Amino acid sequence: MQLRRGELQMMRQLVLQLAGVSLDDSKGYLIETRLGPLAEKAGCANFNEFYFR
Repeated sequence: MQLRRGELQMMRQLVLQLAGVSLDDSKGYLIETRLGPLAEKAGCANFNEFYFR
């Protein structure tokens, strides 16, 4: 699953809030590779759906 426009900032904030880990803009690949499979397993079509679930 790939991050769409506008999703990176939203997901960075979620990771910071839940895990206390601050990711910079160059770490989008970590969100895609680590959280993408979780989002897909949860039945989400994109990270926006995953964020609001």
